[in-house]
Amino acid sequence: MGIMQDNKSITNISLWQTKLGLLPVPLYANKNDKQFVLLNGNRGNFCLDLVENSEPIENRNRAWSSDVSYYITLEKSLTNLLIQTWNSPKPQTFPVNKVLSDLTGFHRLLEEQEPKSQQDIVKHVIRVFRSLRNQMGSDFSGQSSLKVFLSLLACATENKDRNKIDSNKWGLSADDVELARSVNQSAWDRLVSELIEENFNGLKPNLSLMLRHASGKVFQEAHYEAIFIHQEQLRLFGLPSEPIKLGKESAGVGLHFTPPALARTLVEEALFSYGDLIEQKRIKIFDPACGSGEFLRESLRQLRLKEFTGEITLVGWDVSEAACDMARFVLAWESRGYEKNVVIDVQCRDSLAEDSNWSNDSNIIIMNPPFVSWQKMSSEQRKVTEDNLGKIINYRPDLSSVFVWKASQSLNKKGVLATIIPASFLDSGSNEPIRQKLGEILETKLVARLGSHL
Repeated sequence: MGIMQDNKSITNISLWQTKLGLLPVPLYANKNDKQFVLLNGNRGNFCLDLVENSEPIENRNRAWSSDVSYYITLEKSLTNLLIQTWNSPKPQTFPVNKVLSDLTGFHRLLEEQEPKSQQDIVKHVIRVFRSLRNQMGSDFSGQSSLKVFLSLLACATENKDRNKIDSNKWGLSADDVELARSVNQSAWDRLVSELIEENFNGLKPNLSLMLRHASGKVFQEAHYEAIFIHQEQLRLFGLPSEPIKLGKESAGVGLHFTPPALARTLVEEALFSYGDLIEQKRIKIFDPACGSGEFLRESLRQLRLKEFTGEITLVGWDVSEAACDMARFVLAWESRGYEKNVVIDVQCRDSLAEDSNWSNDSNIIIMNPPFVSWQKMSSEQRKVTEDNLGKIINYRPDLSSVFVWKASQSLNKKGVLATIIPASFLDSGSNEPIRQKLGEILETKLVARLGSHL
C-alpha cells in the first residue's frame, strides 16, 4: 500500500510543474485536470494523460497533432508509465518508482531521445499549403493563397462544406470566403483529404489539436512562404515539398518571428508582474506588432488558465495584411466558448504612422517589435524615428527603440510593458538617453539576455 501511495504522486500535475518548471496546458479547450500538454520550451514537451489508456495509434495521433514528441499514460496499477512517441508504433515502459526517484533525469532522457523525423505536423500542414498555392497558380499572390488556406483549415477542422462554414466564427471576411471559391470543388476536396486523412506513417491529424498547440509555428512559416516564396519557386504538384527553414526578418515588411516558447514566457512574466487579477473587471492587452497573434493568443490562454472572468480586450496592429488575417483566425479559434467576455480588435495598420494614435489605457503592452538598424532604415523610417524620439535621440538608434518609447507612454497607471529588444538596447551609447528616460517612468522587474542578439 505504501508503494502504491508513493506512486500516486505521479498523478499530481503540480509535481511536474514545480520539479521540472513545466507549464501545464489542457490538451483540449474544455479544461480538465487529467489531460495536459506539458511545455518546456523548444524541447522536452509532451502530453500527459492521467485519465485514459487509449490505443497507441490514438496516442501517437494526439502527440503528433499537438507538435510534441511523446504521449505519456499511466497504467491503472500505477506501476508503470507508458511512453508513446509519434514516430513509433510501440510504447516504452518506465517504472513509476524509478521515474519519481529521478524526475529530472527522466525528463532529460525524453529530451535526448526526441524524434528527429522531418514529418512533424507543421511540415505536414505546410506541404498542403504549398499544394494549395500550386493549385491556385501564379494569378494569385501568396497572401491571397494564405486567405484561402485559412478557409481550407476551417472546413477541414469542422469537416463541413465550404458553403456551410460560419465565417464569423473563424474570423473570416465575406471576401475571404468568396476567394476560396476560386478553387474548383474536386481540387478543394482533394486538399481537404490531404489535410485530414491518414498519411503513409499511419498518422491521422487532429486539426483541433493542431490549431490549439501548433498553429503558431504553422502560421509563422506559412506567412514567411506567402511573402517571400513566389509560386513559380514551388515544386510541381504531386512531388514532395519540404518546408523551408525560416529565414531572418525582413525590414521591408517588418516580418519577424517569435518562438512560441518565448512568447509563453514573456506572457507569464507580464501577467505575474501585473499582479492579482481577482478584483480586475476588465483587462486590455495591446501588441503593436502582432504578427500572427502569438502574444495575444497566449495571453488569452493564460488568462483562461488563471480563470479570469472579467472582460478581455485584445488589440493587435501589424503592417502585414496576411499577418492580421492569421491573427483574427487564431484568436477567433482560441476565444471559443468565451466570446461574450473577449473583444478582438486586429487592424492592418502601421503603428508608427502619424495617424496611429496609441491609447493610454492598456494594462499590458507586449510585443516583439521589428529590429531595423539605422543603416537599414528607409528615409521615411528615419524621419519617424527622429519625430518620435525627439530630444532623446542619440546617434543612430534601432527602430525597435521607437516602439519601446511609444509603449512606455501608452500604459495606464498600473500598466506593464513586456518586450523583446535587441541586446544593443541595453548597452549601446545610442540608446543611453532612452534608457535613462525609461528608468524615470518605469520600474524594471526583469531583464534577461537570450543569446548574443536579444
